[in-house]
Amino acid sequence: MNVLLVEPNYKNKYPPMGLMKISTYHKRRGDSVCFYKGVMEESAFIKGAYDRVYITSMFTFHYDITVKTLNAYQEMSSPNKIFIGGIMASLMKDRLIVEVDEEVTILTGLLIDSEAIGFDDHTNIDVLPLDYSILDDTSFKYGAGDNYFAYVSRGCTNKCMFCAVPILEPEFCLTNHIVEQIATIISEFGEKQNLLLLDNNILSFSPSELKTVINDIKSLGFDKNTKFYPELPLIGYMRKLYLYEKDTPRHNNVLAELLDYLHEKQNTKKSKNYQAKYSQLIFSLSTQEDKFAFILQNYDAFHEILGYYHKPVGRRRAVDFNQGIDARQLTEEKMAILAQIPIEPFRLAFDAIRYKDIYIRAVNIAIKYGIKQFSNYILFNFEDTPDDLWKRLQINIELAKENNIKIFSFPMKYAPVDRTDRTFVGKYWNRYYLSNLSAILNVTKGIVADGESFFYKAFGKDIGEFYEILSMPREFVTYRSYFEATGQADEWKKCFYSLSPLDKNELINALCEKRESANKKVAKTLQFYKIKKNT
Repeated sequence: MNVLLVEPNYKNKYPPMGLMKISTYHKRRGDSVCFYKGVMEESAFIKGAYDRVYITSMFTFHYDITVKTLNAYQEMSSPNKIFIGGIMASLMKDRLIVEVDEEVTILTGLLIDSEAIGFDDHTNIDVLPLDYSILDDTSFKYGAGDNYFAYVSRGCTNKCMFCAVPILEPEFCLTNHIVEQIATIISEFGEKQNLLLLDNNILSFSPSELKTVINDIKSLGFDKNTKFYPELPLIGYMRKLYLYEKDTPRHNNVLAELLDYLHEKQNTKKSKNYQAKYSQLIFSLSTQEDKFAFILQNYDAFHEILGYYHKPVGRRRAVDFNQGIDARQLTEEKMAILAQIPIEPFRLAFDAIRYKDIYIRAVNIAIKYGIKQFSNYILFNFEDTPDDLWKRLQINIELAKENNIKIFSFPMKYAPVDRTDRTFVGKYWNRYYLSNLSAILNVTKGIVADGESFFYKAFGKDIGEFYEILSMPREFVTYRSYFEATGQADEWKKCFYSLSPLDKNELINALCEKRESANKKVAKTLQFYKIKKNT
């Protein structure tokens, strides 16, 4: 059976783990598997003679590109050969049913039984190891890097209204045996430096269960002492090339990376003898039509030279509970268990100001056990006000200063899980405030660092000034220093503060609705919003 795995061509940080597990399943059946990001050319699709097409989906705001991708494959293949699953497909099945051919199979939730895709071996595909090899079929580079990606649990004991997990994974349970999972990855794809865990709530485990999980992680070399020593890149490239069929996209992509690596190493300092020998190898390589065959024939020579200068320095390993750690469930007992592994960064969620005391207590517990770097999620545009957001960010600034630690805040805009766009505006927010907050975060690349001076400049020295910045012309927010230097920021400020509360409300409404105003004072102020930075 020839299987095509497809990820729509949206930008995303993490590789398609569901497809990587499906690949493992089909390869164990003896099937041929290919991965493609986006829509394949029809000629290439026909040549591949694919018996099945699996399409993954991600966020609901990727709905349009996902359906467009699915429709493109429907036109090239029989709908009964197409399967679509993933987050968006699970959350929006009722809408998908209306838009796609009735013979397309829509998979919802976790793929825990292969019967759902027409096989009677009842394999739990969700617990299979990831097939990293499919990522070599594409030149797209995922932002999360070359890490171990894994789950040790599914679901969450909380039922937060803003979260899709209760719908996608309604039951909290232990799933993957991480030792077997990572051992398989090492044997097939080599060791990786860091472990990125995507569990929804690791602290939903009891202390005894958590201890078992942490002991497993430690046994894999993720303790406080074991260092990671990178292998010679030549070995990793050749491992893949031995496995991949020649002249396939997978083989060609890896070979191109290997050639770049070999040419790059020509510029590193070597002894006179080795330099001459290596230069001759590279020259000869450049003249070969079958470059892979030449590298195979001269592998020992390449390995001798490159291996002699490969002196890897031990690197610290890190475990990242990427979805965050629940401050409400962090206790001294559980923190003592977590502290046995190198968690970096330590991620906590601070979803509302009402959790202030719980959050601060959790930060202090983590600090007590040696945590010095935090990277924390700050939900906004849900049931919070702008005041609430500013206060939570300011609490992190103060905690970092008082404890001499690093806290990076990541404001995360809430969007309902049943919407196909990101235009939702929370009850206490408006479109213009959200637009200006986006402008602030664009400047900071989405991160609110822990420096006092930076924070108070970007977000205001108090809540009143924060509202001023949210009301400012967006161009003035983006190029703050420029417009302060020209004096236009001060001119706007004079106009803005001459407005009554009702006038200010009219100003914001006009900005949200992108219209003019009959109010003369507001109309005068609106002129500042048409100014663009001179380039």
